[in-house]
Amino acid sequence: YGTAFQAPAPRNLYGGWGGLTVSSNLEPDEIKTFDFSVIGSFKNSAHDLTFFYNKITKSILQGENLPDKEIYGFEYKHIFLLETIGKWAKNFRIHFNYTFTESKYKSPRFNETTLRLSDKVGGIAKHKFNVIMDADLFNSLHFNFRVNYVGKRPTIVSNPIEEIVDFLLVNAGVQCRNIFKHVKLFLSVNNLFNVDYYHPGYDSASAGEDLSRPSGGWYSS
Repeated sequence: YGTAFQAPAPRNLYGGWGGLTVSSNLEPDEIKTFDFSVIGSFKNSAHDLTFFYNKITKSILQGENLPDKEIYGFEYKHIFLLETIGKWAKNFRIHFNYTFTESKYKSPRFNETTLRLSDKVGGIAKHKFNVIMDADLFNSLHFNFRVNYVGKRPTIVSNPIEEIVDFLLVNAGVQCRNIFKHVKLFLSVNNLFNVDYYHPGYDSASAGEDLSRPSGGWYSS
């Protein structure tokens, strides 16, 4: 169990330039957190299951204290290891983690510009997982393979783009050892299948997505 608070930044209290909403009456935002974990290990594997609950009050977006919000769910982690696979492979490892998250405001938020009404906390995916696999082959090669998945995410109500679609990224790498004495060669490829993917915008994220039209704000959607 833990508690914390964060005072408003001076720019949110007293900033005086265009495009920034400020208020000298902002209150510090506060959080209460609860975590419960169960951990177990076996001959070739280890498991970690964590349940979490966060209650955040008076969180700050520019010059506004937002309604209370709750974020809760669980995360599962798994590690699997095989020291040898026949004569040609060893140190085969799989790391896997999955997170399920629910996140809601206690009362819905409304934005007059986008006309959106929602109780969803923006930018948080309900489902996420990561897989990492690697192994040593023939005493001279090391392979690494990584998969990252982020589910669809709602955005905050000031963002005219209501939802960011899910994406799956695949990254791979190989290391060649003992080419020459004390020399190794690395080759890595990120986003192996050239996937287009996006992230929720920054801050109020009100700038829209059509550059031919006037922007609704200063922050990228």
